[in-house]
Amino acid sequence: MKRIGLALLGLLVLGWTAGAQTSREELLSHMELTAGNYANYPVPTGHLTPAITQ
Repeated sequence: MKRIGLALLGLLVLGWTAGAQTSREELLSHMELTAGNYANYPVPTGHLTPAITQ
């Protein structure tokens, strides 16, 4: 009985993760993520505070 329950739990987990988004879809929808270490930092948006000068 424990084996059947464990097998059903495994199938449930396998079915649950099958609907997850693939990395290919994620990268194709956000091409800026494909640059790795060579990516530029994003340009800041909004109000920037002035630098403190002494």
